[in-house]
Parts: sequence; C-alpha cells; structure tokens
Amino acid sequence: MTTPVPAATRVVTLIREPTGTPRADDFAVVERPLAEPGPGAVVVRVRAFRVSASLLAMVGGGRERRGVPFPPVAVGDALYGAAMGTVLAAPSGGPITVGDTVIHHLGWRDYAVLPVRDCRMVPADVSPAVALGFGGTAYAALTRGTRVHPGDTVLVTAGGSAIGAMAGQIARILGAGRVLATASDRSRGDRLMAELGYDAVVTRDRPLDAQLGQAAPDGLDVVIDNVGGEQLAAAVRAARPHARYVLLGSLAGQLGGDSTVQLDGGLFAPLRITLRGYSSDDDPDAEAEWRERSAAWIADGQLVPAGATVGGLERAAEALIGVAAGEYVGTVLVEP
Repeated sequence: MTTPVPAATRVVTLIREPTGTPRADDFAVVERPLAEPGPGAVVVRVRAFRVSASLLAMVGGGRERRGVPFPPVAVGDALYGAAMGTVLAAPSGGPITVGDTVIHHLGWRDYAVLPVRDCRMVPADVSPAVALGFGGTAYAALTRGTRVHPGDTVLVTAGGSAIGAMAGQIARILGAGRVLATASDRSRGDRLMAELGYDAVVTRDRPLDAQLGQAAPDGLDVVIDNVGGEQLAAAVRAARPHARYVLLGSLAGQLGGDSTVQLDGGLFAPLRITLRGYSSDDDPDAEAEWRERSAAWIADGQLVPAGATVGGLERAAEALIGVAAGEYVGTVLVEP
C-alpha cells in the first residue's frame, strides 16, 4: 500500500545566534510546508539520522568555515546530516522506486525532498546503526590510509567518538597487539575500556606524555587522530620508527578548543614517520569491502556497532549538545 505524502514536515532549525558554545535552546522544531518534488526528485520519510559533533562547527555566523566542506547554518536555517529513510514518491522509470531504502544528507526532519542523484540505496534490512555509523570511515583509514601490521600498538584519539569507537575495534580485528585511546577524563576512560575493550586510555586531565610512556613503553606504531592539538603532538613524541599517523578530523577545534598543533620536525626523518590527512572519499572501493567484512564480524561477535538511539525529533538538539559534551559512546542516532 502506498503511503500518502504529507503536506508539511517538522524540521530542527537554528533560532538564534549562539553565544559561545551552542545550547539546546538555540534550536527549535518548527513545521514547514513540504516542497513539491520536481522532475528527478524523491520524497523520503526519515527513519533515523546521525548526530555529529562536527555539525556545531557549521552553526552560527552565516559564513563558510575554512577546512569545513559543508555549508554553514545561519539563524533560520534547518540543520542537516546523514539520514536513512524510506522513499514515498519517486519518478517513474528511475533507479529508485517507492518503498526503497536510501541514505541521504537531509536529516533533522521527518520528511525530505531531494534529487535522486543525492540518494544512495541500501538494503532494506540493514540497521540504521550500521548504515549511518562511521565504521566505513574507520575501516578505510586502517586499510587504505595506512595498514595495521600484526602486533602493532595503535592509538585512537577521541576513542569514544563515532569514528573512534569503531576504529579501536577494527584495529584489533586487523591484528593490532595493543589498542589505546584518548578520552576527556578518567571516568570516561574507564567506560571506554569496559565497553570497547581498549587496553589503556590516556586522559586529558593528566600529563599526556607520562601516560603514553606508561601505556605504550615501546612507542606507537599507528595513530588514528580525530582531534589534533596537544593530543596529536604528544602522540608524535611517542612514535616508534616507521610510525604511521592518519588524520581524520580536528574535534578540538570544532568543539571550541584549539586544534592547532606544533610538531617536533626533528623526529620525522630519523624515525621515518609518515603523517597523512585522509578522507574515505579517497577510496570509494573500500565501502563495498567494508559492508561485506563488517557483516561477518558483527555476526560472529567480533564487532559491535557502538552507539545510542534517541527517540523524538524534539530531543535532537539536546542529543547534539550531549554528543559534544562526551555523554555518549559511539554513533548517536535520532529516530523522529
């Protein structure tokens, strides 16, 4: 039976310019007319969307952010992000039909109208946690951005983030001998060790170099960096010969801190250190490989898609602030 297309949709919008760090009451759920789908467009009912802390880097100011590949969110604008949903209306004879499940980037609402070309089909039975999680990014970083050798000591900065929670598990599966993480404080560090199986967690509330020296006395082989700043600098000082550093993000700067980093250039040549900025977009072939391998790893219990699901569009802004504050582990989804 065909589901009728509604005339309106609820949308989370920015209602005032944040003063300092955004707060949940800087946002509101409003109802807006749903645009008529033109030729080549689909209407999608959103089943779930991802809440990413990096979205806060785009909020307010109405101007482009250097190094941020997405448009800013000004007062009156709707928030956006990766979402999964069911197609309610589609052009006849096209590659996407009514009832298909798709991924798109117009989350933070009940219904979305967007071009077919901006949708990617996924199997109807795939869970939102897998479809919207960052496992594919972490997998590509650990198999294309660098490669984990058997017995490597691996450090994942922001080890409880959406990417970090998957990267630590994947590194272990790929043969790492010891997997470490960074976290904000000891309480969160203990949680990451209990829930994600890290061997040790280095926390920002104590001197980083001393902790890394104790957690990895022989040094680091691979670093998956999601933070930048002082955590990356300390990780470079702990490098073993031929250490490989893959830089995926700069959460320190996106969350109001300082991602600027001063590295000891005298270490790179003698230790043969490599440092690489990386995006999984560089290796689109990794996605299909990830889907196949992750399905087997999840089935046999080696991999657990860490995260949480929040019910209700009205709780989405609160979830965003909670993600930025480190209240969650893994990928956070909202089901409208």
